[in-house]
Amino acid sequence: MKKFRPFSRFLLVIFSISLVFTLFFVVNPNDGKAINEKSSKGVFSKFAPWEAASFKWSYPDSDWDVNLADEALVAVREHFEALEALDYSRNIGGSWRMEGPQNIGGRLNAIQLDPFDANHILVGSAAGGLFGTHDGGANWSALTDDFGWMAMGSIAFHPSQQGTIFIGTGDPQISSHPRIGNGVYRSVDGGTNWVHLGLDSARIVSKVLVLEDSPEIVLAATMGNPAVKGPDRGLYRSINSGATWTQVLLPSDSAGVSDIAYDPTSGIMIAAGWNRLRNSTRSLVLGPESKLYRSSDQGATWSPILNPWGEEDRCRIGVAEVDGTFFALVVGLDMQIDNIYKSTNGGLTWAPIIADTAPLANALGGFGWYFSKVRVNPWNVDDITILGVDIWNSLDGGATWSEMAPPWWEYSVHADKHDMQWVGPNSALLATDGGAYRTSNHGATWTDIENLPNSQFYRVELNPHNPGRYTGGAQDNGTSTGSYLDLNGWNRDRGGDGFTPVFHPTNPDFRIATVQWANFAYSYDPPSSLTPSWNGMADTDYNDRKAWDAPIMLHPANPEHIWTGTQRMWRMIGAPSGNWTAMSGDLTLNVEPALSYRIITSITGSPVDENVVAAGTADGQVHFTTDGGTTWNLMTSGLPERYVTDLYFDPFNPDSIFCTVSGYRDYAYTPHILKAELGGPWHSISGDLPEHPMNSVVALSEVVWAAATDAGVYATVDAGTHWERLGAMPWIPVYDLVVDTAQRRLVAGTFSRSIQSFPLDSILVGTPPITTNTCPEDVVVNGIIDISDVLLILSQYGCLVNCQGDIDGDGAVTIVDVLQVLSMFGVNCP
Repeated sequence: MKKFRPFSRFLLVIFSISLVFTLFFVVNPNDGKAINEKSSKGVFSKFAPWEAASFKWSYPDSDWDVNLADEALVAVREHFEALEALDYSRNIGGSWRMEGPQNIGGRLNAIQLDPFDANHILVGSAAGGLFGTHDGGANWSALTDDFGWMAMGSIAFHPSQQGTIFIGTGDPQISSHPRIGNGVYRSVDGGTNWVHLGLDSARIVSKVLVLEDSPEIVLAATMGNPAVKGPDRGLYRSINSGATWTQVLLPSDSAGVSDIAYDPTSGIMIAAGWNRLRNSTRSLVLGPESKLYRSSDQGATWSPILNPWGEEDRCRIGVAEVDGTFFALVVGLDMQIDNIYKSTNGGLTWAPIIADTAPLANALGGFGWYFSKVRVNPWNVDDITILGVDIWNSLDGGATWSEMAPPWWEYSVHADKHDMQWVGPNSALLATDGGAYRTSNHGATWTDIENLPNSQFYRVELNPHNPGRYTGGAQDNGTSTGSYLDLNGWNRDRGGDGFTPVFHPTNPDFRIATVQWANFAYSYDPPSSLTPSWNGMADTDYNDRKAWDAPIMLHPANPEHIWTGTQRMWRMIGAPSGNWTAMSGDLTLNVEPALSYRIITSITGSPVDENVVAAGTADGQVHFTTDGGTTWNLMTSGLPERYVTDLYFDPFNPDSIFCTVSGYRDYAYTPHILKAELGGPWHSISGDLPEHPMNSVVALSEVVWAAATDAGVYATVDAGTHWERLGAMPWIPVYDLVVDTAQRRLVAGTFSRSIQSFPLDSILVGTPPITTNTCPEDVVVNGIIDISDVLLILSQYGCLVNCQGDIDGDGAVTIVDVLQVLSMFGVNCP
């Protein structure tokens, strides 16, 4: 029997009641008016990950509710942390093993050198947390694995107190929800321990600035929740090292502050406003508040600066200061460089420094909203650097420009530069979409200085012809292959943004790699080839709606049948050099709004019948065929109207199928993992797993299943009644799972910590709990009313259909049911 101290029980009851009222009074922020925009594969292509994720989390609404998202992910964490704090006995042991890669890299938003230690460097990952090295980059360690929000936007060392560090969370490039943040943190011991300093509602902290001359004053430039308009954005100021904050500048309810620069000799500060909203159907990147603002009193008060470029709107702006001279890189209407403007009188007047912008015509790649950083060498005010797709430098104050690193396609320095710090007259540190670099000769050569496992994988697959090696497709870093045996030796198979890799089950030379927008390519080079040649596969139909992460498969019952989906299902028979044949009509609802995002998101084939195929869509539809695509049958009874993230035929019962869905709307009583007989109604198998977005599901036996979620990986050993967290993986998004029966590993493609694996045998030896006769309040049956019962009933609060927590039998989970469980907390049953 579990024992509970009375005072702890009282605190838990009080906490639970508070949580009930939080659930009951959830605020749904209104979305603001934004610019309508059809998805583009050109100028706005970098929006695609955000757009896809936003639709996934929000559907059927246009915006996802950040408060509901908070509650969903916090509920998961609190559920399992509470169990573990109560000495909860796991059925499943084991731990995760890093498979890699560490050498491919992932996006870094920030990089900073410790002013007191030349070997101490910190880097902030877009989704994987903060990492630090004390030996100049030879070895790194994770510093924020216990954070609920792992996106890092800014790093600032205290100028006079060694060991004191401030970090701002959230992705300033505006990527996607788990990449928002929850404010500012401070460490006074070099990053070992952290204290939260607030600004949760500001969501994305683009820049933290500790004033050199008055270090008790800290500024935080924030962008707010990019999905909706609101006042929780702009510039915040603290005069007590972050203990309290005052909002000192709010450009508008659709504009935050993306950058700040400060002159300690005069107290003058320049801030850059940015009109930025982004949801699944609309985007705002330009506006009247995308402009410069000036303060002459260390950021206490502000006034707008007359635009040096005239009356037209502009996009994102980056600012810098050296020796009292301010610089502002301004992104124009075409998402390229408008100019760099310079002020030598404290921001009162500004003049352009680039007489001819032609050499820099494509420096920002046509998506300047993703960049805009300018860096000026503190040892030479005429040494100016632009961070874009490549890195451009001028040594004569902006008159002439040249590239400061090899072109991105050589991959010696990765594309898309996001931060740079000069650490000497000719030495600098650089953060990119593919890791961190150092130069000691002003860019003549660069050295990769990190080996971080922070690649962001969409998909993972095992190679049946090369046991123990895994292949994955990653954001910004293409398709790569390797294993834990050589974490730093993973091979880059194909570039671009990587997605689904496919291997032929009997032909070891045939494989497919995917990049964005259904750009499939195949190779017949042997597996030993480190530089396979790729041949593009035919397009389905140019006018079809294609997903950012388009599905493709070789049918498991007949690998000569290749399937993919747009809004329609397509099949290619035979060699991958053939043409596609449309096998269905539009399987989505085919309605506005957001028609371009209504696409097929998941496909699966029966392991025993080549004529059986199922397809799930972004707008909550599941269809299946049993005659190879001649007819399609709708299968939505019991299925929530949510984005379908995965369909998976049960290999132990081929007539049944699993489905996972995403979404934060009404998360508390919307099942996110379901199962059905083919053609029958869907039933929730979520059990006591708090509802939150699910991304992938696999079966290890008839009753042992695992699910990848936005907050880690979970498994059940009793057909979905009880779920356990697998190992101690940080609370990170995991998008894909694959079962490697040969190596006895469950392989997870994470979207922030590369590819990891877990021992299958540790899961399969789990023994289901013994069911006992008990009382109605013991909804998670274990013979006692405990934290499991409280958390389950809170997660189901508001449920109206098939409610496990409906204790009084009225068909719904209401406050009466919750209070009934709380009143019996700690009581043994029966």
